[in-house]
Amino acid sequence: MKLVRYGAPGREKPGIVGDDGKVRDVSRVVKDIDGAMLASGGLAKLKKLNLKRLKPVPGRPRLGACIGNVRNFIAIGLNYSDHAAEAGMPIPKEPIIFNKAPSCICGPNDDTIIPRESSKLDWEVELGIVIGKRARYLERSKAKDAIAGYFVSNDVSERVFQIERSGGQWNKGKGCESFGPIGPWFVTKDEVKDPQNLSMWLDVNGEKRQRGSTKTMIFGCEHLVWYCSQFFVMEPGDIIITGTPPGSRAALRVSPRRPRACIVVCICADCARRRRTCSRAWHHCTPSSRVPRTCRCNACVGRWRHKAKLASSASAQRTRQARGRAPRTPGWLQDASWKTPWRAALKRPVIGIGHPGTAGDSGASPLAVNHPRI
Repeated sequence: MKLVRYGAPGREKPGIVGDDGKVRDVSRVVKDIDGAMLASGGLAKLKKLNLKRLKPVPGRPRLGACIGNVRNFIAIGLNYSDHAAEAGMPIPKEPIIFNKAPSCICGPNDDTIIPRESSKLDWEVELGIVIGKRARYLERSKAKDAIAGYFVSNDVSERVFQIERSGGQWNKGKGCESFGPIGPWFVTKDEVKDPQNLSMWLDVNGEKRQRGSTKTMIFGCEHLVWYCSQFFVMEPGDIIITGTPPGSRAALRVSPRRPRACIVVCICADCARRRRTCSRAWHHCTPSSRVPRTCRCNACVGRWRHKAKLASSASAQRTRQARGRAPRTPGWLQDASWKTPWRAALKRPVIGIGHPGTAGDSGASPLAVNHPRI
């Protein structure tokens, strides 16, 4: 089953996705897709439904986080061998565990809010685990029984907060508002034959950024559930994101190429329909000031910064050199984070997890795909 929560923020209703890709309302069967539903045997009730008798929800409703009322958002760091090699770090002997604030959870298509003073925003496609029953000092052989299903997540991160201003822990750079888009759906474990053999991908502005497989996980899903249960109790509805493959911005140490206009095309993994999601045209910027006013798109910011730098070197810099002074770069050009927009449409990563050989294939039916916009 593919379970979703749809509707306005804070008023999501439970739903299930049929074979035709349309959402059906199941609020008459369960109140929500959350830990209480899992603990009370809600999955068994939903399996008995005849979806052909349920009418599809009209239109294209907003999809919220696929799990509601999450109390414990657990994350695993450096859990892919190829990612560790890319970052030049040793393979950990035991899983690295940290927490993301549950308040950072949002819908898969919701805008990502850039925090104040942010300058190194990053992406990480990850496979998520939903805990289906209470997990406390589990035996290794019973760890699988505690898993209800899986989902895809983008572990949005702010590297300055996480590393340079960490204070010895990562939470500051991981739990900012909207840094936890999960979904679009929660897939029950019977739909995933082998969680350790799934392709993973993430594209930014149409460019390939992350390509990997859960085969290269250092610690598998069942091991992580068992390991976490040895240190703290996990309740139904708690979630674990299991690490990211190679290609994150921090590991590559590169900045994404900024196009002339921020036009991003997302591809639906089910119907292969192309959809333009963001179009902040060039003329939205104000040329006279060389700094965008109406358009808050960082694609335009990058272009106008470049033009302003050329202008300063072409005229003002020559004047300063003629007067015997050193060329001066404007302060807002010296600091890349001069005025990071509080809310901006920067890029919309397209991320997904699917069966082997489906990475980046628009005609495939992956475990999940989401398109958070920053």
